[in-house]
Amino acid sequence: MEFPTYGGVGDPLGWLKRCENFFGNERTNEEDKVGLASFHLLGEAQMWFDQIEEEEANLDWECFRECCHVRSGPPMSNNPLRELVNLRQTGTVEEYQCQFQSLLARTTDLKPRQQVNLFTAELVEELRIDIEMQQPENLGVAMNIARALERKQKVSSKILSQTSLNWSASQNAGST
Repeated sequence: MEFPTYGGVGDPLGWLKRCENFFGNERTNEEDKVGLASFHLLGEAQMWFDQIEEEEANLDWECFRECCHVRSGPPMSNNPLRELVNLRQTGTVEEYQCQFQSLLARTTDLKPRQQVNLFTAELVEELRIDIEMQQPENLGVAMNIARALERKQKVSSKILSQTSLNWSASQNAGST
């Protein structure tokens, strides 16, 4: 397993989670985590770490994670769950899914059923109703169904548009 690198641009949450997966897989000692992670920082992130290392004596993994979030993550919210509850689908399902998962990663202690309910609650109504009727057992299944239903709607809409054009053309041809 290869250790991930991070250059300091964008939300560090994904990189930190990959680091933790590596640590768990390789059974990394707690005292080795910061050193190993810092060795895989690039560019701006490495310069930032050099400064932090001078300021923070005995930097442990939890403190390092927090520093990464403060420096490169989205603005810290006092209540990420509230942000998750207030999230609405305004674009595609995939866009909503990305926003949802980003906020979900910052919340804790949500049961699978709660995750599904939060995700489906603010989908556009025609998707929400169909997904709720299928009662998906977990978030991944709910997201998969939402993407599939959205694709189906696009195809149906395309077919309907084509049928309307054909009907209009036949009406215009018949009236001349």
